[in-house]
Amino acid sequence: MKNNFVAKHAKKFNKSIVFKDKKKALKRGESKYSKKAIRNNIESYQIAA
Repeated sequence: MKNNFVAKHAKKFNKSIVFKDKKKALKRGESKYSKKAIRNNIESYQIAA
């Protein structure tokens, strides 16, 4: 008999989660992108140029 790997692992991955309300988060001051990551990318482009 063959194994059904999709059914075997379905319980692990197919779970419901509560999503964050993005509009409320932006009003609270949370940013979409972290400033640290943006700063590192800008510095790396400046060094390469």
